[in-house]
Order: sequence, then C-alpha cells, then structure tokens
Amino acid sequence: MGETNETLEDFRRVKKLLADVRSELVSSQKSLASSRQKMEDQEQLLEKQLAELEEQKINIMSYMASLKDAQIEVESERVKLRVAEARNRELERDLSVEKELTEDLQEELKKERSSLQQAIEEMSFLQKELDRRSNEFEETHNLLQVKESELVEAKLEIQHLKSEQASLQLYWRRKIMNS
Repeated sequence: MGETNETLEDFRRVKKLLADVRSELVSSQKSLASSRQKMEDQEQLLEKQLAELEEQKINIMSYMASLKDAQIEVESERVKLRVAEARNRELERDLSVEKELTEDLQEELKKERSSLQQAIEEMSFLQKELDRRSNEFEETHNLLQVKESELVEAKLEIQHLKSEQASLQLYWRRKIMNS
C-alpha cells in the first residue's frame, strides 16, 4: 500500500507538473500570439514607414530634379545677364562715342554759326556800302544828266550865238561894202 500511495503521489505530481506545463504552454502561446500580433503590427508600421520613406524619396528626387532645373535656369539667367551686361557696356561705349561726336559737331556748329554771323554782318556792311554807292551813283547820274542837259542848252546857245554872230558879220560886211 505504501507503493500505491507513492505511485499516487507521483501521479499527482506528474498531473500537477502537466497542469503547470500546460499553464505555461498556454501562457507561452498567448505571449507568442501577442508577440506575433506585435510583430505583425510592427511589420505593418515598418511597411507604412517604408512606403512613407519611398514617397519622401520620390519627393526628394522630384525636389532634386526641380532644384537641378532651377540651377540650370539660374545659370541660363546668369549667362543672359552676362550677355546683357556686355551689350550694356558696348552700348555705353557707343553712347560715349556718340556723345563725343555730338559735342564735336556742336562745337563745329558753333564755329559755323559764328562764321555765318560774321558773313551776315559783312554782307550787311557791303549791302549798306552798295546802297550808299548806288545813291552816290544815282546822284552823280542825275547830276550828269543835268550837266548834259545844260551842255546841250549851252551848245544850242553857242550855235545860236554863232548864228547871230554870222548874221551880224554878214550884216556889217554888207554895210561896209555898201558904204
């Protein structure tokens, strides 16, 4: 009977041990299921984060492409600016040359105006001199006409006097001859 008690006691211990193992196994399964769920949740979270990272990568690549395009555009604008600055310098040089030419032409025009003014003054003086001489000529011409007229009258008077003298001489000759 002692053996039976011992066997019964062994059996109880084994039963308790099995119950403890089963309890641990159930607990382990629950823990494993919980861990599996956590891992799945974490996997989903990681997949979501990976998708977000992919999206960020695409956005960054797009941003980099936009940045590169912007850099190309900036470089293009720089080239245009350099060309415009060179053209501006060229135009400034041309403008400077034009300004010098304009100043030279203005100086020449000033000299021409001065010469023209002098020529006008000389012409005015010569016109006055011509007018004065024309007046003198007219006066002299008028005087000459008067003198010519007086000369004609004097010639007529001389002819008349000669004619009278001839008549008187003829008269005196006849008178002398008749006496």
